[in-house]
Amino acid sequence: MAYYVGNELFQKQFHIPITLLSITAIISICAAILYPSKKLNQPSKHQLYAKQKSCDFILAASTFIIIITIVNNQDTIKPPLLSASFASFIKKPPPKADQIIASLRYRDKSSLSRVEKKGFKESIL
Repeated sequence: MAYYVGNELFQKQFHIPITLLSITAIISICAAILYPSKKLNQPSKHQLYAKQKSCDFILAASTFIIIITIVNNQDTIKPPLLSASFASFIKKPPPKADQIIASLRYRDKSSLSRVEKKGFKESIL
């Protein structure tokens, strides 16, 4: 729903200032820090409940405003490069039969891994 509202405001050329994002983020962090703990001694259950529900409302409302602001400022907030989020790795080919036999000179055959056993069977067949 917040995405829809932010997108509609963006399409109607109504821009929300980006400073609202940082202000709302600070408010939500404060609400999370001040969130009451049941383990600490509270004066009464009613006060604990009221404080807890107030913090819940502040967190939900600030999250809603943060999403609206991010979606509304989609032209000014640049996402990080997608290529930076992917990791690359080099897959080693399975060992060949002659490599496995050469390694058995220095170790016991019961120490062969599953990949080595599979590679040995494939190279023989």
